[in-house]
Amino acid sequence: MFNEFKEFAVKGDEINPAVGIIMGDASGRIVSSFVIDILMPPVGLLLGKADFSSLFLNLPGEPYKLG
Repeated sequence: MFNEFKEFAVKGDEINPAVGIIMGDASGRIVSSFVIDILMPPVGLLLGKADFSSLFLNLPGEPYKLG
């Protein structure tokens, strides 16, 4: 299995996965910024001026900050 992966990795298509990872990271940041900065403020106003910046979700272990 390792030899097959090694053959695949050195075929010359190293650029495609790298570009995919970079584009995925950039689009994830764009979507995150859209939700936090554009979508959530009006939703907060509709819900009675809810402040999502101090909202936490308690998961086993440590609290996870949502806002």
